[in-house]
Amino acid sequence: MDGNQLWEQRFDASDTRLGWGPAASPVLHDDTLFIVNDTDEDSFVVALDAATGEERWRRDRDEGTNWSTPFVWQNEIRTELVTTGSDQVRSYDLNGQELWSFSGLSSITIPQPFSAHGLSLYHLWICW
Repeated sequence: MDGNQLWEQRFDASDTRLGWGPAASPVLHDDTLFIVNDTDEDSFVVALDAATGEERWRRDRDEGTNWSTPFVWQNEIRTELVTTGSDQVRSYDLNGQELWSFSGLSSITIPQPFSAHGLSLYHLWICW
């Protein structure tokens, strides 16, 4: 590695809860970089080609501001991108199609989902 920048991808700034800004980390899986950007104005999940930065797919999300890093869950059935958001958890296949979701959770999420013993687990911050 010689330290030369290969590509750059910029996203428009959007208002976030309390003005804290975005904080979810990008996640690299194979040759794809996944980014979740949940704001009060323009929430989305996007998959970028890790080598070129080219957008492979983007899905709008009906979410408010959240700061949870997405999680690539490799289970016995398939590999999924699991995301937490306002009041719900959603899973996408690696092509961006929503696989499942459930609601009834916190309006704010910060911790990253994780897995153990074949289960996908969620630790949610319960707040207003």
